[in-house]
Amino acid sequence: MINKAKKVRIWATRLSTRRNLRPKLEAVEVVSSLFHFCLWLAVTYGRDAKPDPGLTFNPHGLMDHGKAEKASLAERQELEEQLKRGGSCRVGAAACC
Repeated sequence: MINKAKKVRIWATRLSTRRNLRPKLEAVEVVSSLFHFCLWLAVTYGRDAKPDPGLTFNPHGLMDHGKAEKASLAERQELEEQLKRGGSCRVGAAACC
């Protein structure tokens, strides 16, 4: 687990000091390490409901950056329209105010 935590820390440091984008494969590897570290932390130190230690990371569940931008743009536009109409402040299932 120490190696996984180190990998996340090193990657975060690199990302904060350099503004260029990281390769997608490296990003998935780091998110996977972060997932496993958090899972270990929850299983080891959780008090009440602990997650199943057999959980695995599914990289296919990650959203593509382009799709995320389109989705958030659509949500923002929908929210702006609702606010212009004076309607409630909800977009889908997520509340904003």
